[in-house]
Amino acid sequence: MILTPYQLVIIGVAAASMLALHVLLRYTRIGKALRATAADAELARSCGIATERVSAVAWAISGALCGLGGVTLALNFASFDFHFGNAFLLVIVAAAVFGSVGQPYGAMVGALVIGMASELAAIWTPALKQVVAFVILALILLVRPAGLWRKSFVPMDVAAR
Repeated sequence: MILTPYQLVIIGVAAASMLALHVLLRYTRIGKALRATAADAELARSCGIATERVSAVAWAISGALCGLGGVTLALNFASFDFHFGNAFLLVIVAAAVFGSVGQPYGAMVGALVIGMASELAAIWTPALKQVVAFVILALILLVRPAGLWRKSFVPMDVAAR
């Protein structure tokens, strides 16, 4: 395996952004508010969390990470076109579903699994990259539609009734 200097920078940016997202979600007040709002927005609102503002911050973080991903993609290909996203849409959806939608750590693991499986399939035929991502997506949706790391949405006191 041969990595170019740009690819090493991309790996570093990806690792740094994953670490920054982890620190943000686990050790800051906004991270606590994000997690509380994601778990139960109504309860978070009743505890004094401005859920509309937290939702806006979540969208801003998501947009910033998407922009960073686009910049690193353009850095790797040395050009940029507005059609780039179409080639990766299936892979992105497969990674998000694999890791359970709304679970950032699951999405990270899902992206690694889908990416590695797709690249290993491309050893034999480059056209298999999209096929492998689609097959994994279909299998996950058949076996466990909520994703592999999804926790139950039913609170314990409701399930006991």
